[in-house]
Amino acid sequence: MKLLASDNVRTTLHWLLPILVPIAILVVGFLWFIQPVMTSAQRSRTDSGSLQERVTQLENVVRKGGGVRPPAADEELRTFERLVPLENRVPDLVELVARLALDPPNPDEARGLVVEAGPRTPVVVGSGSPQAAGGANEPGVDPRLALFPPALEATPITVTFDATYDRLGIFLWRLRDLPTFTEVRSLEITRGLPLIKVKLVLFAFQRVTAAGRPEQPASAPVQPAGPKVARTSTSDAPASRAVGLP
Repeated sequence: MKLLASDNVRTTLHWLLPILVPIAILVVGFLWFIQPVMTSAQRSRTDSGSLQERVTQLENVVRKGGGVRPPAADEELRTFERLVPLENRVPDLVELVARLALDPPNPDEARGLVVEAGPRTPVVVGSGSPQAAGGANEPGVDPRLALFPPALEATPITVTFDATYDRLGIFLWRLRDLPTFTEVRSLEITRGLPLIKVKLVLFAFQRVTAAGRPEQPASAPVQPAGPKVARTSTSDAPASRAVGLP
């Protein structure tokens, strides 16, 4: 009986094998070659439709905005003068940066903050960075500053502290809302435990009067509550402002 059953199985396989092999080849070929091509084609059609819809939206925006006039030159100059003041706002900027780095206070996320303002130096667009940047090997300031006639001076502000990656990301995002034109010059991140060590260099720009020195405000600005900043400089001496927090 066992021999008869084995013969039946062998006979069945003999008849089915020529049919099953081509079917298996077709299935493997479809999964290996044809299906990826079909999936890629479907994705391309979807992307093409999305791009075509985007092009239509942009064409509508351009069509509607065709009659909008570009801002006048004097308006651009007024915006520049608003963002780059004549008065020295470095002390306020130092305190604001300290607030942005430590708000809300949490020693487990950010600590050891030190904010220092270096000497103010003239800005020469296109011929290297200001002297406060630390040498002629560093890249120059933004060449677009040459589009505006006022002479400028720059004060480097160095920010060092220990923080988590998340806290550093929040701090950098907050820098977009600084009240004056400030350039993020460099950012150094050093691995540490339990927090990373951060060193950020900012350039705070200030317009210069025809006399060659920045115009000083008539009265000292009222300082907001927050980290205390030691001021040990005058308009003609190198600035040295630092705030040290736990």
